[in-house]
Amino acid sequence: MIKKPQSYVGKNVITCEIAAAYTFCKLKAYFLLNLGKQEAQHEHISILKEETNKNRENYLSMIKMKIQEAKPYSPEEMKKGISTLLDANFTFGDLEAYADVLTRVEQSSSQIGHIYVPTIVIGTYKLSKDQKLLLAFSGYVLSKLQKEKVPFGTIITNGNVAHIIKLESLYKEIESLLMIITKWVDTHNSESPPIILNNHCPLSPFLETCEKKSL
Repeated sequence: MIKKPQSYVGKNVITCEIAAAYTFCKLKAYFLLNLGKQEAQHEHISILKEETNKNRENYLSMIKMKIQEAKPYSPEEMKKGISTLLDANFTFGDLEAYADVLTRVEQSSSQIGHIYVPTIVIGTYKLSKDQKLLLAFSGYVLSKLQKEKVPFGTIITNGNVAHIIKLESLYKEIESLLMIITKWVDTHNSESPPIILNNHCPLSPFLETCEKKSL
């Protein structure tokens, strides 16, 4: 069975899920950070997750067939310089990120001659801003972990279509939102952001809570 990304919502660990949620709604990101559980998911989100899991399983199966050296991620395997690492959960400080695949690329500027770049698999045919930020967050944490900036990553859409994404400009947005989210972590009982209803609200797992607060 393909391992799913770990969930740390409600544990004051800043995940890629929280960072991506911030692009839709600051309050949603705040709830994901501070609440121990989510409310019921919208059917559309559940279907999208099913598609993502199916695509992830198919893609990783293909990688395992093509690259015999591929191994499950661990810090030890990363230190060995294994060419392809699968199903990677990695941390730096209070940042927790995930990538379906980490690929070693040669880079002369690196002290060890190479770095790892992330690949994530999604369940749609088109890319959205939050999906790009998911990738950028993984690249950002990898950059901190490797002490070397990760310049690009890859998103795999339906049909195993690879989209190479330059990450430099997205890191600025990641750093900006992390400044705010980190304050939520550091400030005990910090005040939640205001409720601002938008087009994403019907898909939010916290819709009922927000509707009650807005009354």
